[in-house]
Amino acid sequence: MTGLLQHDRTIPFPALTTAIASEVAVESLWLRPFGLFEPDWAIDFRRTPRPYLETQILQCCTYANQGQPLPLDFFWQLPVSKRTEGLMAIASLGDPGDQLTIDLTCHQPSCGEVMELELSRSELAEIQASSPDPAITAEWGDRRFDLRRPTGADQRHWLGQSFANPQAAIERMVTTLLPESQREAFHHVCQTQGAENAPGWLSRLNEAMEQLDPLINFGFQLVCPNCSTADFYPVDLGALALQKLWQAQDRLFETIHRLAAYYHWNEAEILAIPPQRRQRYLDRIAQEDGR
Repeated sequence: MTGLLQHDRTIPFPALTTAIASEVAVESLWLRPFGLFEPDWAIDFRRTPRPYLETQILQCCTYANQGQPLPLDFFWQLPVSKRTEGLMAIASLGDPGDQLTIDLTCHQPSCGEVMELELSRSELAEIQASSPDPAITAEWGDRRFDLRRPTGADQRHWLGQSFANPQAAIERMVTTLLPESQREAFHHVCQTQGAENAPGWLSRLNEAMEQLDPLINFGFQLVCPNCSTADFYPVDLGALALQKLWQAQDRLFETIHRLAAYYHWNEAEILAIPPQRRQRYLDRIAQEDGR
């Protein structure tokens, strides 16, 4: 492997379905840690819309078996849950034991206990595998509809639209995920449900989406060890991964700042140094400062 893949923390990309894998004419895909190289430094976490940010990071850190990068369109076409699994895998490379630590706070105002959980890559893969089908059949009224998993491209499409209310947003999103032949019938069902029935069928829509893509509407059912109250704690895994990766970029900033201040190298010179050698320079600076 070449260049960016010469790192001891490289891992395989999360397992792809046969249909997706067949579109990639390579033997294997690999992930590397984020926050080490110039492409990582160039990503703007503050101003980039989330679907675009996730896509840029995935492309940054994913390489084919010979070290070649993949086109952006490949990542846009991945299901949202697979994109999330990939981001979580990248983020886990920065944590001990290849797993992410999740801090949750008890919902009871009188308690506020902080609960720490760990989620590993293997556990994420098991959750993802719990819904292996690329589509799910759901019923509304007297109709049956076939929903496919949303992709990054769907998110990009929805991001460019405005909706009058949550009901209109869900209708539009579900319509996108239906076969063309079922969209008119679904629109008819939405119109005939009426406002008084909206909460019920919207709830069924959400339940169908949760079954279809378990990593999107993810959470933990926990009992607080302090007050013994049971509750559900939703966790946005994608947002959690992005937070960890932004922290990794901050660590790269600190590295650049430290080396620039001590050796007077510019950004390009520092980023051209392999990460392992950068760390040796940082260790030497720490030794000098400790004298």
